Amino acid sequence: MHLLIVSGRSGAGKSSALGALEDLNFYCVDNLPVALLKDAVNTLKTVSPGRNLAVSIDIRTLGHPADVPALVKGLENQTTRVDVVFIDATDETLARRFSETRRLHPLSAGIERHHLSAALELERTRLLPICAIATFKIDSSGLSIHALGTKSVPWWPVTQRQTCY
Repeated sequence: MHLLIVSGRSGAGKSSALGALEDLNFYCVDNLPVALLKDAVNTLKTVSPGRNLAVSIDIRTLGHPADVPALVKGLENQTTRVDVVFIDATDETLARRFSETRRLHPLSAGIERHHLSAALELERTRLLPICAIATFKIDSSGLSIHALGTKSVPWWPVTQRQTCY
């Protein structure tokens, strides 16, 4: 089983990437709580041996992003391959996407209620542990949401960035 964790900041294109992976016959789960990742791997191995799993883990996910690196390390011997794809974009691009869709950033709604610029910075900081272990880092700034679905699957040639926004 190939386990693919898709992460990144809100608005960067994780849902589009999951849609593209679903078209490639990955079993996809969006917003899976971190604590359930090991169970998801074991369940899929039991009910659908040989099927690949793609999971979105981001700021909305229950659990701490800082726990993900150790969890990924622990799953390496239970799968044939583990990759982490981190999709990001510039703050300006993300702000434009939120404006175009008229949706609130997850950290701008609910309990925290941060202004968009503060929410983007806080999210970037919180997701750094996941970005640091990413196999692939995709900058979606120059891509439309429609193009992102075809460009973000990890075996497409991508520019690997050494840093996260």
